[in-house]
Amino acid sequence: MTNKLSSLKIADPYAEAFFQLGLDLYIKTNNPDIFYKLIFDIQDFLELLSQTPELDNFLKNPLNTTTLKKNILEKVLENKLSLYTINFLNLLIDKKRINSIESIGKRFLDKAYEFVCIKFVEVWSTIELNQKQQEVLIQKITSILGPSFTEPFVQSSNIQLSLIIDKKILGGLVIKIDSKVIDLSLRSELQRLSKELNVVI
Repeated sequence: MTNKLSSLKIADPYAEAFFQLGLDLYIKTNNPDIFYKLIFDIQDFLELLSQTPELDNFLKNPLNTTTLKKNILEKVLENKLSLYTINFLNLLIDKKRINSIESIGKRFLDKAYEFVCIKFVEVWSTIELNQKQQEVLIQKITSILGPSFTEPFVQSSNIQLSLIIDKKILGGLVIKIDSKVIDLSLRSELQRLSKELNVVI
């Protein structure tokens, strides 16, 4: 618990600073795409670190110089990230906080997702949902989320579905939004019915 609090204490100021940068850019340009770009940048960079532990370890190694870390990042990223994100990562290197990039990045994403109303929804089904079914489901989820899920950024694509095939539910869907679980599965209905009939299934 102490380590977690310490990590949050370090991450919060940097995450907030990067979030405010994105907000300022959006306000000045009236272009939400700039803000989204920062989100995608951090998502991609965290994914890169998770897939290449050698790079992660290199950046965290205090024996490697600031200049060397910046040079390696420049070569690895190959201008894939925006200049704003590159400058932010270089700042973390200068401040010797690059070793906390996971915490900082995740904290920034939490703030950004909340601001742009991105919701990650897990959906369990027995069969793969086609594009039309996914679109209908997204519309239903949008109505569930209610009026707080509104402008300036909201659009149906702000709901990101994570689709999971699970034969155990027999049929129907199980939907998880944040900590809320909506169980529309056939298994759940059969279990409810068995309780009423006092039958073990």
